[in-house]
Amino acid sequence: MPKFYQELSDEFSSLWLPRFRSLYDKVHASQNAHHAYWKYVLHPDRIKSDYLKDFPWLTEVPTWNIDENLIIFFKNSGKDYNHIMAHKDPDNVVWSITMPLYGCDNDTVTTWLDPIENENTYRADASKGYDDNVEMLGCDYKEIESYSFNNRAIIFRSDVWHKARTNHNRDETRVLAKLWVPNLQYEYMQEVLGEHLL
Repeated sequence: MPKFYQELSDEFSSLWLPRFRSLYDKVHASQNAHHAYWKYVLHPDRIKSDYLKDFPWLTEVPTWNIDENLIIFFKNSGKDYNHIMAHKDPDNVVWSITMPLYGCDNDTVTTWLDPIENENTYRADASKGYDDNVEMLGCDYKEIESYSFNNRAIIFRSDVWHKARTNHNRDETRVLAKLWVPNLQYEYMQEVLGEHLL
């Protein structure tokens, strides 16, 4: 069994992926979101004021609270930017529901990492558009587990070093939606998601 991800059922994915794809389409068309480097961030106030009317199912999203939590859409193109450097997600995000929306196939790979010898870290460079609260890995590492997103949502271990790569240079955008909820432990995900965890 994988250590750092677990797929969710077809039933779960066939319900929630189309819903979040339609939300992303609206966000992308309107540009009504906080813009960070290679991502759109939706905060609770904006979700409730600008999106809830059109997407009432936002009050029903499992593990996620509309009054407290973020939704982040990660997007990058194989042509313009085909890798995301080794990092840990900030804000004490441990396990999260993560959903492939567009452009995800065997060429889009997330890999979890284990530093070799001394763990050397640094903060991302805000002058280049990165979030400077993201901890980056600045030393050699070994790859310990990989996953290629396809047509399923997964739960994703975010507080372990990981990187993402798109193994092509085509002008195609890879989009993931992540429910940004701090401090969710695996036991809680088991309790809430139950039989949907495969």
